[in-house]
Amino acid sequence: MNQFKSSWEFAFSNWKYFLALGLPLIVIESLSAFLIIPLGEMTQPEDFVGFFESNGLIIGLVTITGLVLQISLIGGLWVSYMAIDSKQDINPINALQAGLAKFFPIAGAYILVAIASAFGFLLLILPGIYLTARFSLYAAHIMFEDSKVFESIRASWEKTDEHGSRLFMFTLVFVLLILFSVLILTSNVFAKALPPGSGIGDIPANVLILLDKSGSMGARMTSGAGVYYPQGTAFDSNGDAFVGQYYTYGIKKFTYATGQPDTSFGTNGLFRGTGTGGNCPIYYPRGMKVHNGYLYVTQYYGRKVVRINLSTNVCTAVANINYYSSTLDIQNDILYVFHRTGIVVRNLATSTNISCSFTGNLRNNGDFAYGMAVDHTGSNLYLQEWRYLHRYEIQANKCPKTSYSSRWTSSPFSTYSFGMAAHPTDDKILYGSNYYQHRLHKVTFNSAKNIQKIAKNIPLSKILVVGG
Repeated sequence: MNQFKSSWEFAFSNWKYFLALGLPLIVIESLSAFLIIPLGEMTQPEDFVGFFESNGLIIGLVTITGLVLQISLIGGLWVSYMAIDSKQDINPINALQAGLAKFFPIAGAYILVAIASAFGFLLLILPGIYLTARFSLYAAHIMFEDSKVFESIRASWEKTDEHGSRLFMFTLVFVLLILFSVLILTSNVFAKALPPGSGIGDIPANVLILLDKSGSMGARMTSGAGVYYPQGTAFDSNGDAFVGQYYTYGIKKFTYATGQPDTSFGTNGLFRGTGTGGNCPIYYPRGMKVHNGYLYVTQYYGRKVVRINLSTNVCTAVANINYYSSTLDIQNDILYVFHRTGIVVRNLATSTNISCSFTGNLRNNGDFAYGMAVDHTGSNLYLQEWRYLHRYEIQANKCPKTSYSSRWTSSPFSTYSFGMAAHPTDDKILYGSNYYQHRLHKVTFNSAKNIQKIAKNIPLSKILVVGG
């Protein structure tokens, strides 16, 4: 235990220095973790592909930067330890620079040691810990003796021969302490709060089994009726809701007055677009909008825009799409759809397509837009692309310009907004969902079309009123 005591005292007495030394890596690793947060909520392969197509470059740069800093830190720690131990002055930047100067030999030895240790861990873990201990001095030989990759590994093995068992025990205890700390942290991070009415004041621990006698934990907005992974929503003038479901599970309609499914919609309350009442199978319905007695839907995998006659339940194709699409909006008889490789603009009154340019940052942002809305005058189109909100002016030919007129790098809807809607009478108001904050937001613009106010947790009734 003397080694642990000495190590702790040394680190604690110089904690400010080592914090400064590791700060660049902490910052870059935190940024990396922030960038990949959306991956935790993704379930579909195309979402992963789209995410990396949109953000692969910045993630790659951050990852490479983090790797360089991590390798440099290994050498910098040895330089810092020797300097501090010998009462010499060295600032953290110079220590990192010293490690960076030996980046390639340290990186090469690091990879070889990692591979050897990994094989050891596969052999019942303990051999991996032993190998890690025996190879632990490779960086010191590179930094102070200018050893090459294989020379440093061999020298570490030879120098630790007499102390192999002691180093093994030291490393074993160190690994166990790390695992114990991780278990404590993860148990606190992932522990869920008790639900209302469970007696949280009397039970200061997690509950493995909880009996919900009242049934309040399973209460739904629509009593006795649920939906299977809802992906798109739309409302008609009566406030009735249409909900698109995951995969091929179709669309459900809920009557506003009763909150119950409308069994006359589709077959027994489920519209799939097949059989009686339709000839266009509904696959992954995402973008949805009610317009002039029709429900317009984007078929994500079907690569089509279809419309359902709400009087007859007959489904017909409106437009073919070359690639996957999640966004759809209609204003003044003009249909707008973005997909991964283009934009579809169609005049529904004349049943003709409008050819629009899809270049510049309109393409860069439209390719991976999850949320889209057009204001009621048809003057501006809003795109939510990852954590950015863009506004594009719509020209006289009904095509959006290829360069945005405004851009907010910190979107009021946060990282993702899968649903956006413009106010039906006021161009200065925009509604949207905030995926990660679990909220509905109302954004108010001033006369200059800059964001003036952001209201959060908008009641659903307010959205229904403006939508109807």
